[in-house]
Amino acid sequence: EKIDLERELMHDLDLYITWRQELSQLFDQVDDGRHRLLLEYRYIDGLTFEKIADKLDCTLRNIHRLHQETLKELLPIWTAAKAANQ
Repeated sequence: EKIDLERELMHDLDLYITWRQELSQLFDQVDDGRHRLLLEYRYIDGLTFEKIADKLDCTLRNIHRLHQETLKELLPIWTAAKAANQ
């Protein structure tokens, strides 16, 4: 039972590490440095938009605007990566 739990935890950890690496590789293709940071803070580090605003020294409103711009920049990159993996 303990061995099964350890095995399951190791498997989950491997999946998590792979997921983080794949996201990092995807985000590295984003040209704009602030967009890249926002993606990393939000989707890898799990920060709230409020904390991201503090880290990037801007208003919450600007973070939401920047997030929308970032998603628009990321969409074609993500679509191309997804197509390449099929």
